[in-house]
Amino acid sequence: MKLYGLLFLFALLSLRSLHATMVNASTFGYTPTNATAAFQNAIQSSFDTIVFDLQSADWNVNPNLFFDLSNKTLIFEKGVVLRAIPGAFNGTGDCLLKLVRASNITIIGYGAEFVMNKPEYIILNDSEYRHCLHIDNSSGITVKGLTLRDSGGDGIYAGGATWWSPQTYSQNILLEDVRCINNYRQGMSICSVENMLVRHCLFTQTGGTLPEAGVDIEPFEPYQRVVNLNFEHCSFTNNNHSGIMVALFEMDSTSLPVSIRFSDCYLSNNHVPSNVYPTCEIQLSANDTMPVQGNVLFERCLIENSQWSAFYSRKTAEAFLVEFSDCAFVNISQQQVQYNEPIFMEVPSYTLPSAALGGYVFDEVLITYTTNFDFFRVYGWSTLAGIADMSGNFAVVEPNGNGVWYQQVQDTTNVTFSWSTQTQLPATTVQLNEATIIAEECTATAATFTGSRASANLSYPLPVRYDTSGAVSWADDVHLLTGSIIIPAGQTTATDSVFARNDSFTEPAEPVKLALRPTGIPLYTSAVADSALMNVVDCLTSSTAETVQSTSFAVFPNPASDHILLLLPEDAQFAPACIYDAAGRMSLLPVFFSGTGITADVSGLPAGVYCIEIQTGGKRLRSKFVKF
Repeated sequence: MKLYGLLFLFALLSLRSLHATMVNASTFGYTPTNATAAFQNAIQSSFDTIVFDLQSADWNVNPNLFFDLSNKTLIFEKGVVLRAIPGAFNGTGDCLLKLVRASNITIIGYGAEFVMNKPEYIILNDSEYRHCLHIDNSSGITVKGLTLRDSGGDGIYAGGATWWSPQTYSQNILLEDVRCINNYRQGMSICSVENMLVRHCLFTQTGGTLPEAGVDIEPFEPYQRVVNLNFEHCSFTNNNHSGIMVALFEMDSTSLPVSIRFSDCYLSNNHVPSNVYPTCEIQLSANDTMPVQGNVLFERCLIENSQWSAFYSRKTAEAFLVEFSDCAFVNISQQQVQYNEPIFMEVPSYTLPSAALGGYVFDEVLITYTTNFDFFRVYGWSTLAGIADMSGNFAVVEPNGNGVWYQQVQDTTNVTFSWSTQTQLPATTVQLNEATIIAEECTATAATFTGSRASANLSYPLPVRYDTSGAVSWADDVHLLTGSIIIPAGQTTATDSVFARNDSFTEPAEPVKLALRPTGIPLYTSAVADSALMNVVDCLTSSTAETVQSTSFAVFPNPASDHILLLLPEDAQFAPACIYDAAGRMSLLPVFFSGTGITADVSGLPAGVYCIEIQTGGKRLRSKFVKF
């Protein structure tokens, strides 16, 4: 929904001070031809909330580098474009916005864009480092709603190294409803992070210089880390290389174990023939001789409509464990060319002795394709010790009855695969129904919808794809959706949610329709009640304004890692706050009260979803927040 009402809300919700101050950046001397001075002076001012207000022209700026920036909220109004001035980004590392050693920075940009001049940088040396947003050695960074496009490097870069500070990583990062489009090197590069959550984001149309992935997780030093990195409900489409690239070959056995998770994500139509890297939707690699430990998990992820392999890797069994759980690879490996099996693993070295490939779990994976391949191929060599520590349970739909091919594999250790092959899935009907039809902003009530199936065989995960239509503006009104849910193996239903984004602006109800869409090779024979109808509304009370209601209050930031601000109604009186975990266990929450706000230290809480309750003036106020 429209962003104008956000300005007042976010000024009040500043974590940095209960007496937040706000200013329009244009008052610092905006000029349409070069707004760099106004941009920089506003950010470096004493104000903690800076609004980049819509002008008659774009915010045209030179490169921007800030050291040690802290406790700022930057709000880009809907329609604002922060644009790189042509000819001004000749330095190798010139970025539209670069933050080094920053702390507690929130960037809100629903309907706003960061735009660079990608064609200009192609002829420059080392053009891959000119990013839209560069985050280094920083902590507490939140980015919501922005579109970052046409960079000379990455849409977003997040990392840390010894040349900036002893803390060689960035931590506590949240990206939500962010779009990275048509960037030169990657949609996003992640080199060194701890506690990073990326949800409801889109990475698409990357192309220009290698690797050209949607997201590339690639530390370049062993001392760097990738700890508690989570992607939820994200889409990776139409990139010149893989949608997801996990390249951990520079990490080794001295590195901290990695922990990476992709949940409910969608990949489609990634990689182009001109890219010299392996042809696949997901590529994963590790150090051959001293690999890093840890875990990489893909759960309920859908890869759909691809010319190439779903997954490619040369990782040994000594490295981190990789697991695919209730994932579906649908209508893939469409090109009948060599080395294009749906799952392809290759010997790490053709000249040096290689440890056994392995360390993979494929826990209920559906694969459908029509070309004449074995669905799983391990390409060995005389240098390969064998394969080890691999297990899998597959449902395979393809016309030729192919299976698993171990080529030049000398030995197998602890390798257990089971699969069924068939030309089509058993008769299955699906339907898409709403469970609750209202997504309400002021109480953060979600509308939920359910995909369900009826079949004699429930042993495989089943993706349900849907299209959306209606008056709602995706990412402005509600979170970006992937357009898919997966019903796990052994289950008949899967449910997803549509959350309204509270923008404090009064609007009429906006309808949303979700309708079933075929998924590649037909996976079901018929559909009934094939659409879900819901509405996004302000409040279901006599008041139409999106203000804090008597039964709820706002929590900012949400999710949070250390401190939160509770914004109470003006008539609220101080009272002890209780906090409940997901199991309903209650304890008192240490708080500090001033005026109409309460700050609370939640750094000691385990990660999870919590309910906060405050008794005041005869009312019981409740709200939820996520601790990560």
